[in-house]
Amino acid sequence: MRKRFAIMLSTLATILLVLCILFTALQLTINNRTFLEYEYGRLSLAHDMGMNNLDLIESCQRLIDYMEGRVDSIDITVTVNGESVLMFDQEQEVSHMRDVRLLYQTCRSMRDFGVLLALVLYLLSAVLHMRTAMHTLAAGYTYGAFVVALFAGFIGTWAALDFSSFWTFFHQMLFWNEDWLFDASTSRMINMLPERFFSDVIVRMVALAGAVFLLLLAASIAALVSIRKKRRLARARAIAARRKARAEAQTAAPTESAVPDTAAPAPPASDAPEARP
Repeated sequence: MRKRFAIMLSTLATILLVLCILFTALQLTINNRTFLEYEYGRLSLAHDMGMNNLDLIESCQRLIDYMEGRVDSIDITVTVNGESVLMFDQEQEVSHMRDVRLLYQTCRSMRDFGVLLALVLYLLSAVLHMRTAMHTLAAGYTYGAFVVALFAGFIGTWAALDFSSFWTFFHQMLFWNEDWLFDASTSRMINMLPERFFSDVIVRMVALAGAVFLLLLAASIAALVSIRKKRRLARARAIAARRKARAEAQTAAPTESAVPDTAAPAPPASDAPEARP
């Protein structure tokens, strides 16, 4: 029972750790300037919006800096059709990015706390079953990885088949207003951040997190295989030792029984009366 509880703690820690890795992968992706340059070069949005590509990249970087808390507003001046204008000039855009910033920074704080909580759960799991701590941790990670793989498989299939419905559901679940519903004919924010951009962000995020996830899973499986091999070897050695001891006992038994009893018999008691002076 104690071992099962320890494995359960390790499993919960693994699920929590994977979520933390996912957010970290998202953070690394959107803060990668090279990724932004590649995306806007590939999507070719600047010409249709009457802008140059550098202004688009700087505008996206401004949004990311705002989410991270590096700047206090999303205001940035760009050139559109030869005129210098405020890139995000709608109150709806400002309001939505305020919501996004709150959500992002909340997730970031939860990630920081989640890493510590996962480490504590792993430590408790090891302490509860110290004798087989490595096996407990490896087994818990493997079970947790299986749960995560099932969930990720469902979400990934949904997003791959119909990203638009997935993205809409995501916004409906996380935002309590409709500020995220922009008019594409007037909002530059929705035009510079199409669904294709977000799908590419998610693909890169999952790829980064998946690489770490698979490395840890491979290490866990390798640890389990190594532990099982050691147990089989120890069991085989114990069986061999018992067989050897039994054989030695059987060999020694006939030898002991064949040794004659050389002890002199006790003299018989005399019935004659003791002579008295």
